Amino acid sequence: NLDIPQNYSTRMRSWAVGARVTVPIFSGGRTMAQVDAVTNEGRRARAGLLAARRQAATAVRKAYSGILSGLAKIEALKAAVSAGQLAVKGNRIGYRLGIRISLDVLNAEHELYIARRDLARSRYDTLLEGFELKAAAGILTERDVALISGMMHSHWTYRSVSKKTQSP
Repeated sequence: NLDIPQNYSTRMRSWAVGARVTVPIFSGGRTMAQVDAVTNEGRRARAGLLAARRQAATAVRKAYSGILSGLAKIEALKAAVSAGQLAVKGNRIGYRLGIRISLDVLNAEHELYIARRDLARSRYDTLLEGFELKAAAGILTERDVALISGMMHSHWTYRSVSKKTQSP
């Protein structure tokens, strides 16, 4: 009779096969912390990229605006130099005729030299703005850097020579 539990032990063989698998569902928050850290790092990188793009765009706009402003200033200073040359010429003629004094001639020459100095400075500043625009746009080349270097070398050489030749 199979209904009686005593008969089961005599008629059945017992086999036990097992495998133990442990899968951590939650391991103390370490996994979540690592996921959060990577997510935050990605956000920081995107924010840094956005800030760099904005900074580059601002630098490009500033340099371009500086170039346009410089070109307008150069044109105005060219007109000032021309007017200064005419003023010097007129004052010299007036001095020879006796209707101007030497101070008038000197003042006109002084104004002419100021206009020439400002014109040279504006040309230089506008050229540098062009290089800054190239740098901000990422198209500045070694040739451009060599050109800047050569200009600076000749500028400082000229200044040091002119300082030596001036009388105290």
